[in-house]
Amino acid sequence: MPIILTTQHITSLWGADAHGRPPAMTERTEARLRLQQRLHCAKNPATSEVEEIATPIEAYIGNGCWRIKCRCGERTHTNPEWGLACCFGCGAIYTHVIFPEHRAEIEALLVKRPVQSTRNWEPKETLDDLMAEQIAHGDPLP
Repeated sequence: MPIILTTQHITSLWGADAHGRPPAMTERTEARLRLQQRLHCAKNPATSEVEEIATPIEAYIGNGCWRIKCRCGERTHTNPEWGLACCFGCGAIYTHVIFPEHRAEIEALLVKRPVQSTRNWEPKETLDDLMAEQIAHGDPLP
């Protein structure tokens, strides 16, 4: 079954629980993300220092993945359950990622699209906008 990908799915390479689910955001997981970010910055001289950014930033869905647009231009993965995003382009760690109120409904519409590259949503789009797109392209409704 198709899903909207999050950072949690990507970090599932770190291990899964007994049911095959990716790890939840724990202090250990968050510490590991932050350490990975610092190690990346240390290995990549072009990357600036790690900087935590508490300014709220809106998430969007691009190519079937939850992301944010970093100040450096990178498109960084994020997770609705974590509210955190780490940019490996510039070292920024966003600690206040905002997700839409109707996140579940947005995801339910987008996963019905058969082609992952068409699973996109921007904060300016309403549920009605997405439903109209679904109908216009002949994609099924949930």
